[in-house]
Amino acid sequence: MYNDGIRKYQETMVHTMGPERMIVMLYEGVVRHLQGARADMARGDIPGKATHLKKAQNIVAELRHSLDPRIDADLAANLSALYSYIYNELIEAQISDDTCHIDDVLRVIAPLLVAWQQIPPGTAESAGRAQDAAGVANGPEPASPPTPAPAPAAESEQETSRDLCVAV
Repeated sequence: MYNDGIRKYQETMVHTMGPERMIVMLYEGVVRHLQGARADMARGDIPGKATHLKKAQNIVAELRHSLDPRIDADLAANLSALYSYIYNELIEAQISDDTCHIDDVLRVIAPLLVAWQQIPPGTAESAGRAQDAAGVANGPEPASPPTPAPAPAAESEQETSRDLCVAV
């Protein structure tokens, strides 16, 4: 009963937060799991290390999957390459049992986390409204050919992403 209440609170919090805060939470989750993996490596706890590294990999995969090249293709490409590097370093940390890979990832993640923490809440919504207004001011876009409807999924990408935040 008590755990159900906590779970519902977490779900509500995740569903109502802005994208800026969600990204910060994901980065914080990566950092937390990397620190956990590092501690597990020091203790020789192989299953614990594997669990932490796998959770960090899942978060990085979600971050990469959430990139939208329609907003800024160059930024999306750069972040995608960075996330691929991070993901591969996490695999190397798992295989080699060497903390230098964790340290490398932390050096990459730290400035990204700081940058996202400095973005004011609501910035994404403001940018979206400005982009929508620019589209209206420039007139309607040319009609595009109809695209087939995607196959129904059990969960939308947004719900999956938000569920990942709750699991982190």
